[in-house]
Amino acid sequence: MPYGQYVSWQKECVAEMLRILKEDGAIFYNNKNRVQNGLMQDRGEIVRDFPLRQIITWKRSGAINFNSGYFLPTTEQIYLICRKPFKLAKGANKFTDVWEITQELKNPHPAPFPEELIDRIV
Repeated sequence: MPYGQYVSWQKECVAEMLRILKEDGAIFYNNKNRVQNGLMQDRGEIVRDFPLRQIITWKRSGAINFNSGYFLPTTEQIYLICRKPFKLAKGANKFTDVWEITQELKNPHPAPFPEELIDRIV
């Protein structure tokens, strides 16, 4: 999908999630940066017009790098988009904004999320 079309599509998705979100709700939107034609595509432009409270860095355990021109990518961004009344669950503020959680390795899906990551969010 061409980049501009992808950004528009993702903005529509986030807008729809926000539309149906409860007044004190939050969206944890995960979208890692990509390199195309030798340049990084900053996914931050997707969330720029939404109520972005924080960017969490998910540090995975590893990755595959097929390009000798780039360092091995081991992080992804999780954008916390939320309504103003949103509060973290009691005690959740003890976590930092860098989450070291091992990636899912035995799942046949091309982009699986580890249960530990989802448990932290929920």
